[in-house]
Amino acid sequence: MHMSNGRKVERYTYRRWTSPRSTPRRASFATLHYERVTESEDENSAQLWLARDRFNLAVRVVFEDTRGLKLEQTLVKLTTR
Repeated sequence: MHMSNGRKVERYTYRRWTSPRSTPRRASFATLHYERVTESEDENSAQLWLARDRFNLAVRVVFEDTRGLKLEQTLVKLTTR
């Protein structure tokens, strides 16, 4: 999967984990949970939860760098027309 790290676009490998539901505040989605495959401890880690029934929209993303800095993003509200 190609993703941007803020400076450039690189290719990353992700593995799928079992994660039946993610609950961002009031909503609950059937999700697919992926984790970035790292080859060394010098690489940043990432986890993605994608809503299966919402065209794989990211409902939760967790990034952690090698220094331990952690960034979590969670979908708070989703409205459709």
